[in-house]
Amino acid sequence: MKSNTTSKMTNNCIIYCRVSSERQAKEGHGLDSQRQKCISYAAGKNYTVVKTIEDRAISGGDLYRPGLEQVYKFAGEFQGELILLSYDLCRIARGTMNYLKIVEKLQDLNVKLEFTTMNFDKSPEGKLMENLQAAQSQYFRDKNTQTVIHSMSARVNDGHYPFHAPIGYKNMTTKEKKWVEPDKEKAPIIREALIGYAQNRFPTVADVQRYLNERFNSPRRSYFLRAKQAQRIINNAEFYGWIHNYETMGH
Repeated sequence: MKSNTTSKMTNNCIIYCRVSSERQAKEGHGLDSQRQKCISYAAGKNYTVVKTIEDRAISGGDLYRPGLEQVYKFAGEFQGELILLSYDLCRIARGTMNYLKIVEKLQDLNVKLEFTTMNFDKSPEGKLMENLQAAQSQYFRDKNTQTVIHSMSARVNDGHYPFHAPIGYKNMTTKEKKWVEPDKEKAPIIREALIGYAQNRFPTVADVQRYLNERFNSPRRSYFLRAKQAQRIINNAEFYGWIHNYETMGH
């Protein structure tokens, strides 16, 4: 825990902005919009903006983000107290538990959290409102996920493929339908890897990973597959002819 006796200055602030998709980065309350609102708020409070940090196209459900890690690192090295200023609470986190973990981490680093749209005092009522806002943010995230699952499930039942194609396939689209077709270059490589794993020619996930990286990397293409990605390929039921209806699976 960083000592809070180094400096009594509390007007230095970091601006933190986050969007969960490239589309959001350019539309609505995108990065530029969030940044400008934070700058205006800081000016009204006579805060000195010492750093601006962004997380672009990263979910608020992720606890570990490059931008957030930069915040922790900067705060840990900064001599004195800091304010972390963000547009609203859901820019910090889209889940109650993650939000509380982030707040605790910031408190350990002597960082006060503020938002341009709302703020909470340290009274029992203020803490209650903060927790309710975090819970509401998670509710909207969960509700949006449920809506997307319902929509995708309906599309699958109608014979469409609304997902991103797994490696070895490519997405095909017309105005009437979406489907996948084998990728002529990658599909034979994936097929050989799966057959080799089934026949024990590639007895481990590391062997599958090594084979795929050897085949995927050439003067014409460059692609590095990690061990977790190789494991997902092996476990992917779509390679065995199954397409999950996530709604009936309870996801």
